[in-house]
Amino acid sequence: MDREINRYITRYNKRSDLYIGGIPIGQISLQDLLEIFTPYQGDPELIMVHDIKPKHVENLQRLLKTNFKFDFSTYDYCLECFSDDSSPLTD
Repeated sequence: MDREINRYITRYNKRSDLYIGGIPIGQISLQDLLEIFTPYQGDPELIMVHDIKPKHVENLQRLLKTNFKFDFSTYDYCLECFSDDSSPLTD
């Protein structure tokens, strides 16, 4: 059985690594994400966790349909994938 893959921007407390929350980014196509992130070898669909850095924000903000604000002084951000039955708690 094929499982749907859902992509999220996840947020972790920079000091404690505690998971804070995530926002679904299903509206952003894989092709658009591939223009922002360089896939790891053997991961052409960006399934593995990718750190989100300040250099990624401008392009992500353009594609997001929310007013999500990145605060890199407080949080670390990741692009993460979850199957339809393992999605994270969202903001």
